[in-house]
Order: sequence, then C-alpha cells, then structure tokens
Amino acid sequence: MNLSQLVTLANHFASNGLLCVRFTCKGLNINYRIKVYKHILEYLCGFKDYKIKGWFLAGRSMGSRAAVGVANSVAHNTHLASLVKGVICIAYPLHPPQRTSDLRDKPLLDLRACVLFISGTKDAMCEKGLMENVLDKMSCNVTTHWITNADHSYKVTGRQTATVIDEMVQVVLKWCEDIVSGTRADGETFAAVHCGTESPKIKTPTLRKRKKRACKLNADELKLKPNKKKLKHNVV
Repeated sequence: MNLSQLVTLANHFASNGLLCVRFTCKGLNINYRIKVYKHILEYLCGFKDYKIKGWFLAGRSMGSRAAVGVANSVAHNTHLASLVKGVICIAYPLHPPQRTSDLRDKPLLDLRACVLFISGTKDAMCEKGLMENVLDKMSCNVTTHWITNADHSYKVTGRQTATVIDEMVQVVLKWCEDIVSGTRADGETFAAVHCGTESPKIKTPTLRKRKKRACKLNADELKLKPNKKKLKHNVV
C-alpha cells in the first residue's frame, strides 16, 4: 500500500476534491479480501462526516480483483450499486505468470459497472492479446490505457518511474472527472476506495476530517470478524 504509485494517486485524488480511503489486507485469499472490502464500503456509506454521493472502487493487482468482486457482489443491492460509479483496475492480474491458460476473466465478464484498466504492455500477468480478447467480450462500459513497455510494477526500461506514475495518475483522474462532471452539486462528495498491497509497518490512526489529504481510518472501528477471527488489515 505504500508503493509510490499508490501514494501519489491517493494524494492527487485528495488534492482534486476526491475523498480517498486506502486500506490493505494481510490475507491473500481473494474471497476474504472481497469480504473486507465490502464491509468497509458498507461502513463508510453510513459515515456522517461526509456526504458521499458516489464511490470509485480501485485496486492494484490483487486489489483490483477485489474491487471487481465487490462491484459484482453489490450489484443486487440497489442502494450500494447506485453509489458505485466505476471500478479502477491498476495492473489487473488476468493470469498467473507463465500460465496464460488460467484466466481470471469470469468476474470481468460479470461486471456491470463501468471500468478503467491501466496495464503495461509487458505485464507478465496480463498478456495484451488475451486481455483485449476479454475486453471485447465484456458487456459493461470499458476504458483501457496501455503503458508502453511497462511491466506489472509499471517499470519501463529507459524511462523514469515518476513519469510512468504521472501518466497513470492523469489517466485515472481524467476518467473519474469525466464520470462526475456535471453531476456534482454543492456540498456533495465523490470518493475512491482503494485496496492496495500489504504493508504491515503502516500504522492506522483514527478517522478525522482533513482537507486535501487522504482519509485515514482505524480498522478496529469496523469490528469485523469473518470466520470468528480478528481482521488483519489496515485502512489508511
């Protein structure tokens, strides 16, 4: 979760008027991550300090799989589904490395919310040709941005990482702005919930209102106990 690309994206979200809630899970089970993500979304929908009119569900790598899973899981819930304005998939892992026959495409084919994919053309977990075949089969509104010669970590030989991150950030912000443009009234807030990679060293202070900064939430306040075990995740 403390990857520079994710921190930069969160800061840009906040500085452009989008409340950003970031969290991470220590568990690697995708169903567990989806469950945690959904609980956080439900909790924040009832948070009275902000008047949230819509959410963008975002994630990087496995986190993007969780974001898609949450969007699909709330599709039957009229209220939550109406709040999900889109899904942002950063480096979506379509398949494990060197296992292109093991596609993780079914959740994508089930998706009904509009979605943005940002992937590298040299991502070992998202072969471009296979991904484009999946995109052609999807029935929802899809936007795709390919970063030339970038791998799964958005590293590009001969190019400064900062410029790659800036490219990614600008694409995400433009996409979000296009969706909310003309729909935001005075006092209304749109927000991004982002599931990132594990970072056990990050501390989790309690939630408090901040201007132009990412929102921080103490995960213990959620009181979530799937499988009767204390959740091991942070929200930052």
